[in-house]
Amino acid sequence: MNTLGCQNRWTAWMPKGGGVTACLMLLFFIPSIGSADIRFEEVSKQSGVYHLHSTAASAWGDVNGDGWPDLWVSNHWHQHPSLYLNQQDGTFLDIAADVIVGDLPADFHGAAWVDFDNDGDQDLFVTTGGGGGEASCPNYLFVNQGGRLRDEAARFDLDYPYGRGRTPLWFDADRDGKLDVLLMNRFRPGGNAPSAIFLQGENRFVPANDRLKFYPSGQRSLKEKGMDLFTNMINFRFKLRAGAIKPAEVFPLLGDLIGDRHLDLVSFVKPMRAYSVVDVPFEEITAGLGLPNASGVQDAVIEDFNGDHQMDIFLARSSYFWGVNQVGPSTLKGMMRLGNVTDSQTIQFKSRGDVTFRLYTPWVDPSAPQQSLPQVAIGDRLPIPIDGTPVRLNQDDPSIHQAPRTTDRVGIAISYDPDQHLWQLKSVLPYFNVVISATHPIEQLDRVGFNNSDGPRTDTLLINGPKGFKISEDSGNSGSKTASWSVVAGDFDNDMDMDLYLVCAGLAQNLPNILLKNDGSGNFTKVADAGGAAGSELGIGNQVVSADYDRDGFLDLFVTNGAGNPPFSNEGPHQLFRNLGNENHWLEIDLQGTASNRDAIGAVIELEAGGVTQIRNQGCGIHSFSQNHQRIHFGLGPNPQANRITIRWPSGVMSELEAISADQILHMTEPPPAQ
Repeated sequence: MNTLGCQNRWTAWMPKGGGVTACLMLLFFIPSIGSADIRFEEVSKQSGVYHLHSTAASAWGDVNGDGWPDLWVSNHWHQHPSLYLNQQDGTFLDIAADVIVGDLPADFHGAAWVDFDNDGDQDLFVTTGGGGGEASCPNYLFVNQGGRLRDEAARFDLDYPYGRGRTPLWFDADRDGKLDVLLMNRFRPGGNAPSAIFLQGENRFVPANDRLKFYPSGQRSLKEKGMDLFTNMINFRFKLRAGAIKPAEVFPLLGDLIGDRHLDLVSFVKPMRAYSVVDVPFEEITAGLGLPNASGVQDAVIEDFNGDHQMDIFLARSSYFWGVNQVGPSTLKGMMRLGNVTDSQTIQFKSRGDVTFRLYTPWVDPSAPQQSLPQVAIGDRLPIPIDGTPVRLNQDDPSIHQAPRTTDRVGIAISYDPDQHLWQLKSVLPYFNVVISATHPIEQLDRVGFNNSDGPRTDTLLINGPKGFKISEDSGNSGSKTASWSVVAGDFDNDMDMDLYLVCAGLAQNLPNILLKNDGSGNFTKVADAGGAAGSELGIGNQVVSADYDRDGFLDLFVTNGAGNPPFSNEGPHQLFRNLGNENHWLEIDLQGTASNRDAIGAVIELEAGGVTQIRNQGCGIHSFSQNHQRIHFGLGPNPQANRITIRWPSGVMSELEAISADQILHMTEPPPAQ
């Protein structure tokens, strides 16, 4: 790795407004060059990252400071997490049990690596599910101590146990050079500990929504709702109040939306809200951006997709898990998978011979108030717990011919009508999953009060223009119904434009993932078989994160498939897809702040090569729940060097480097401001 921080030419330049020069604008008309195929190969098992179970999030970082990306995976439902240490030879070793100090019984969710304490190594913050929304579960702040990770969230007042956490986003909210954290939380029954920004002080973090005027749900003051949030704390363990506001924020992003080379904050709620964070308090800028009132946004990316040096937004949109149901395909005759069957619904079908039912209710956090499992009544038999145990029934058994009644305790009733050869399943549960298999074909499926999911919503590409964002009408396959739950953008073929990769899934089956190749103008073409990264048929597609884990200059992909509830989530593997690359050149950049935060979150990087200027924002790598590797990646096409690299650091200081040879990893250190 080259270390070029001491060789920077720098000036203390502060931007005076949005936009770029007319000269740069003309580059929009230069076509993308160096185009090549995108090809991946799955290396999950041979690399050592293969694992089957429910998942929630993944994050690329560097736990031992050797410059090689390591990988955290939040394995869901109180499973032990994975921490894959990069062995620098294409393989990984799961060291979670060896380096994490203490027991880990948590319902882990979103994760992010940063050096929040500026001591030269990366720490890890992981949110938790807040006892499934019914109890409490503290977040985890794993402070890195020589490669050992010790949870110190309570010491720093970041445990926020009633937060029901989703995605953490680190950035310098108050412009003091230290990283602060935004914790995005989902609503919970009976009250809420809302999404909140915590400012870093002396050995503690202090919640500061009112100081920053940050209200992602549009609620102008928490106090107006009778919830004096930040004075009703005992050691930051929140008391809940019935009727409190119930925001449902899932994730935020950072990106330069107005072209002033400062990163703005976007909260992906319905509707989306955007804030300029240049000054304290924040200024909400939503009204002037033309952002759509889009529903079902599961993930998003902010990048320059059409080469005009303005940041665009891609929205991955799908149906939510909750309140939606779907019948999975019969991959074998006599088999049926149904996801999120909900209250007051009946399933009827005909089949001769034996039928086996496997019934699953939602997972219950062990920290939540304990309740007995709901039961299923089968004919005139005594009810039994619904716990996924296979129940095999024979049509000739007279004990199943009588239709039982559902009650508060008996959530599901199963019976068989021998005259019509009709099986019937009735439910009064909020929702559950079921797998039905039969020795003979399943026919004449009928759903009473049970409609198949209306399917995914249309993904949306928002192009940034003079009058704000507009939905692109000429973006090729980027405006399709893909059932995408997670998305990353990257120059996967190093041809100097940003492509898209989407993880897709139904509620009862997995779907092929999608790779969209950019032609340089924001028009996308679907790549067959996702270039070899179409993914697994097992599980339910969950998250994707990108990194050049083997440091060959081409972005690789890590995909999890353990979304949702059992049994489908338990089948999902961890998958690593290695980019096979091509002849195109590349550059990668590690940023180290000095006056700015050490991770340089908030920096804007411009690279010029071959007459094309590309822009990247250092936004911490965060998207919904997960984190891409923070190392900045540029494809250079056929160009053996970059003509110029310009960095606007969060402090406002500028660095400039010229005539940089391609195919290397640069380490850029922020210079001191001009005197």
